[in-house]
This record gives sequence, C-alpha cells and structure tokens, in this order.
Amino acid sequence: MGEGTEAAPSDVELQFELDEHGRVWIIRDGDCDIIGRKDAVCAEMRRFLAAAEVGAVDWGGHS
Repeated sequence: MGEGTEAAPSDVELQFELDEHGRVWIIRDGDCDIIGRKDAVCAEMRRFLAAAEVGAVDWGGHS
C-alpha cells in the first residue's frame, strides 16, 4: 500500500471467487461461503455500493 493508505484495524481482507456453476464464494480468514449466483450478487453489490457512495447505507446491515 502507498503512503497514507494503510488499512484501518477494522478493515478486513476479502476475496471473491466465481466457480464453474456461476456461484460467488466469499473467502475471509480461511473460511469460505457461497453468497449466491453471480447475477444476483453483482446486482446487490451494485445497489450497496451506489447507496454507500451517497451515504444512504444503514450500517446496521440494511439500506
């Protein structure tokens, strides 16, 4: 990371993988979970990121 871009203590590293069946996996701290089919996950991520961009996200888990 460049200067001034260090991860905050609460930041987590996540990886996402797409399997041969079109399912998205989330990988965190060595744990893997299927979070859904590619199209649905992409749509939800787009909605979440758009809401986060304008500050409309309820950080309790609901937008």
